[in-house]
Amino acid sequence: MSTESRRLWNKLEQSGLVCGTEPDFGSPVTPWYVRVMLGIAGWVGALFLLGFVAVGLSFVVESTAGSLTAGVLLTGIAVALFRALGDNDFIAQFAFAISLAGQVLILLGLAQWLNEDTAKVAFCTMLLGTALFWLVDQFLHRFWSALVVVASGALVIGSFGLASMLPAFGAACFTALWLTELRFADRCGVAPAFGYALTIGTLGTVFSHRIFGLSWWLDWQPDLIEPKLSMWLSAAALGLTVWLCGRYLLNRDLPVKTGRHDLILMVVSVSAALISTHADGLVITALLIVIAHAIGNWPLLGVGLVSLLAYLSYYYYQMDLTLLTKSAVLLMVGSALLLGRWVARRMGDRSEVQS
Repeated sequence: MSTESRRLWNKLEQSGLVCGTEPDFGSPVTPWYVRVMLGIAGWVGALFLLGFVAVGLSFVVESTAGSLTAGVLLTGIAVALFRALGDNDFIAQFAFAISLAGQVLILLGLAQWLNEDTAKVAFCTMLLGTALFWLVDQFLHRFWSALVVVASGALVIGSFGLASMLPAFGAACFTALWLTELRFADRCGVAPAFGYALTIGTLGTVFSHRIFGLSWWLDWQPDLIEPKLSMWLSAAALGLTVWLCGRYLLNRDLPVKTGRHDLILMVVSVSAALISTHADGLVITALLIVIAHAIGNWPLLGVGLVSLLAYLSYYYYQMDLTLLTKSAVLLMVGSALLLGRWVARRMGDRSEVQS
């Protein structure tokens, strides 16, 4: 890299627009299909190796100390490979498969050691995921580690009897993270990896809550809060999240506001809170779509649109609500969306007049 290019890179880095070492523009770019084949080859090689070890050392899984020792050893090898040769696609996927096997062995060892105490195992797994999140900077592995942290944290929260509050809590967390993503520009990949994991974890909680009732993986402890009170607390939390998100976006995109904007935002927030009492998935997925569009994250927008369509499909066919209730909720959702569209058009017209 020339001196002028290096000076430009340093200036961009000081402004927080880029991070890391400057790229070598002279190095050839590997075609995507070659990278895919190398990744598949890495998984095949790792699976054969792990299958050989599993057949020859099956007694390790049956022993607590053996599972923990083998798991820590495999995970350590994977971390070393990532840090030394993480740029190689074959090595990266090979190390990722080994890391997954190591984490499974550690999980089995922890379950045996802690007498299958779900809360304690989840807490230890959350610590393991946090450590791997910071030790390995490869995006796919970091996303997986973040997903482990989110799932384990959900189990820990569920152990306190607060499983019904998880959708609202997760929505508040991913809203705050995605809207402040640029503040973590000096750490490339940290905020997106955890943001996607938190978003998918929240959506998984929403769908499991509505379809499976949370009883199969989270609701294994008595509810700490009475169900109706929990429903209204979740609705209030979602309404507050919508209001805070709207305030942030209005302050960012509309410096000159009137009392009418605040009134409309309050009406939308209250409507979202009321809708969430019967269909929190509609509010959460719609909120995700708004955030993704506001920050220009098109993959996240795709996740939000697919989730919204999936939840609408489920909501239409569920049998525990009458058609009148469904129609009323959908009418409120449509009215809120039309109101939001009207506000967006008004803000666009006002900005054109001011310019």
